[in-house]
This record gives sequence, C-alpha cells and structure tokens, in this order.
Amino acid sequence: MTTKDRLRLFSKQMGYGRNKFEEYVEIASGYLSSRSNSVTSDTIEKVIRKFPDLSLEWLLTGQGKMLRSEPSEATQRIYPLKPYIDSTYAVCGLPKGFSVAVKETDCTTLSLPFMKEYDFSIQAKGDSMLNRKDPRKSIREGDIVVCRIWKSRSHIRWGETYALSTAEGIVIKKIVPAETDGYVRCVSFNTEDGYMPYELPLTEINDWAIVVGVVSVTSWT
Repeated sequence: MTTKDRLRLFSKQMGYGRNKFEEYVEIASGYLSSRSNSVTSDTIEKVIRKFPDLSLEWLLTGQGKMLRSEPSEATQRIYPLKPYIDSTYAVCGLPKGFSVAVKETDCTTLSLPFMKEYDFSIQAKGDSMLNRKDPRKSIREGDIVVCRIWKSRSHIRWGETYALSTAEGIVIKKIVPAETDGYVRCVSFNTEDGYMPYELPLTEINDWAIVVGVVSVTSWT
C-alpha cells in the first residue's frame, strides 16, 4: 500500500467523499483519483495541518495506528464528536425524544468533517428521499443524516427537510403546509416509485429535528 493509498483510506474512514476531502485539504481536484502514486511533501503538510491527529508515521510507512491515541484540541475544533443515534427505537414514542436520546451516557458518537453546527446524526432507511432530479439533495439508504434539534413549535421552515420522531419510527421528509389545521404535509423526493405526500397530525410528532447535512455512503462508488 502506497502513501496515496493510505491517504485514500484515511479520507474514506473519516467519512469523506474524495471531492470533499480534496476541497477541505485544499489540494487539486481529482488528486486522489489520479493514477500517480506520488505524494508531495506540500500535500502531506496540508493534510497534517488539517488533521493533526493523523499519524505521520502511519501515513508515510504504514506502521502503527492511523490516528494518535488522544485527540488534540485542534482536531476537536475541526470535527467534534457528536451523538449518533443508531437505533430509531431510542427516540420513538417519547416527548422530546431526540433530546432524550442524545443525552444517553452510552450514546455512540461520530465525528463528521464539514459538520459543526448540529446535535446528532442518524442513518437513513429506505429510498423515499431519493432525488433523481437533483441527486445532490438525495438521501439514500444508509446515508448519515445530520440533524439539529428544532425547538420552536410556532415557527417551521416550510420546504425544508426534517427528521420527525413518531411512535412508528423516525420519518425524514420535506415539510410543507397541510390543507388541514393541526397537520403538516410530508413530501418524499422519490415520487417516481410511488411515494405520495401525506398529512401527519402534529399531535403524533414527538420531536423535531431539521436536516442540516447528509454524508453519502455512495461517495466512493
């Protein structure tokens, strides 16, 4: 395995697509995809500057661990650890369910580069939010959905995508006004496969979180 191979592996392990990694580190677009295995000292310097917890010894030689044992303050500022809710049942059927779940002491955590202003992340299920017209907005099966708890009940950002905690599970939909008072209209991106809009009573929504980002698991395909 070459230094560039390890660089590709590191960026993948950290949840980056290649384009996002190159943009964040400020190296040339297509650098990781190029056939050349050479890595310049300037590139290594840029990577270590952005990721001070990456082991230089591992990157250059493959010896030791990929990351240092203790995260540095600089690393924590770049991509802090935030709660990852890996079980939808942890937040279903409870008022303020998301807030309860992220306070659990045994909650799994993830660090998601580029994502700082958020409260937790979850994994998407199903393909109802697949957006063939605008793939950049797609939420695919297995994608990591990054959310910020939405505390206001009097102000809803219509047309935005929310994660809603309900007794039946977590619903991720674009939210628009409903024709019926006391309801919201839940809209799927994937209408081609028969996912139709529907109205959901506000009383059945136990907690709200607005989707502020998506880390796609298909970035490397």
